Amino acid sequence: MVDDEKMAAMAWTRLAEGEDSAANRLVRAVGFHGALRLVEQASHGETAELAAHGIDPARWVGRFDPTQFEKDRTTGESLGGFIWPGDPMWPPGFEYLGETAPLGLWYRGTLEALRRPRENAEPDDVPALAIVGSRAASTYGVRIASAIASEASEAGVTIVSGGAIGIDAAAHRGALAVHGRTSVVFAGGLDRPYPVSHGSLFHSVLDSGGVLVSESPPGSSPLRHRFLARNRIIAALANATVVVEASYRSGALSTARHALTIGRSVGAVPGPVTSPSSVGCHRLLREGAICVTSAAEAMELVGPIGLQYADGEQLVLGAPETPWNEVQRNPLLARAYDALPVRASASFDSLVRASGLGPRDLHTALGKLQARGLAINHDGRWRRACASKAERTRVARDTLEL
Repeated sequence: MVDDEKMAAMAWTRLAEGEDSAANRLVRAVGFHGALRLVEQASHGETAELAAHGIDPARWVGRFDPTQFEKDRTTGESLGGFIWPGDPMWPPGFEYLGETAPLGLWYRGTLEALRRPRENAEPDDVPALAIVGSRAASTYGVRIASAIASEASEAGVTIVSGGAIGIDAAAHRGALAVHGRTSVVFAGGLDRPYPVSHGSLFHSVLDSGGVLVSESPPGSSPLRHRFLARNRIIAALANATVVVEASYRSGALSTARHALTIGRSVGAVPGPVTSPSSVGCHRLLREGAICVTSAAEAMELVGPIGLQYADGEQLVLGAPETPWNEVQRNPLLARAYDALPVRASASFDSLVRASGLGPRDLHTALGKLQARGLAINHDGRWRRACASKAERTRVARDTLEL
């Protein structure tokens, strides 16, 4: 039996599949080591304590195998490393996934590609853009994805995707072409890279200072449900998601849905109305996604982040009015913003009362406001981000126009 939180977190990536809310609740209640102890007890027939947490003991007992846990640790450390929620490098965006957050991440490469906080920036203010789309990509889609990734990378944005054939690969290669950083989220274990034909691409990602990550332990096969589960990780690692070509039921739409759920911006690139590969993008546009036709428009979604080119010239991503335009179009965002205090800060519960929104809607709205630089969260208390008198006056004027 392991007696260390990190080692126990490694074991939990073997015990539980992605998006296991029961595992998250148990770990948050008693810690990784404590939760693993309860499963060990259940494996010996002592099920009462685990059952007291409202969990069927059979849920994980069949996967409890200390010998396999040790093999995972040895293999994982030979490949790279492991981070878990107690690690200082744990990506802050995962907190928005709530009970579906990953229990840990196995990685190869440079962790800073996952989390690169800037000086005086909010911890979640990380310049990263997810670019996803169809595996059956057209020449048009590949060209667009590569161009957006290249220009965003030149501006200092990390490109996040899933390493798949088609749009994913085009996005990674676009970043690599300008020596940018890119993050690849695997559906299986790091020792089971998929697709196998992208071995040289994955090596190039590592050579460029990028990172390969997976919530599944070494040896795990890239099964369908793991592809679907990993989409939430792609969405949470980025400030915004852009879909470039997608069929009506494309997995890329799953990534977009996850991004919207946690308050991230979503953009879609339009294509020919006769193209099956653009049906999903057009569906997103009809449902409220932002139309993206250039790298500049894609970078607007990342937020008003000041970045530096190598020669020192500053580039500000996003037109200053863009966040306000979205508030004006979205009644939920407007109600959440109105409830935020200007000078002091308020608890989440008080904002629920002030806004008249349900906790889930308010959580989503606050996440979107924070991602757009309009709200600040400090130790669970919220306030508006604007500070100057002129800014407060302009915000009040814009809000009255809603």
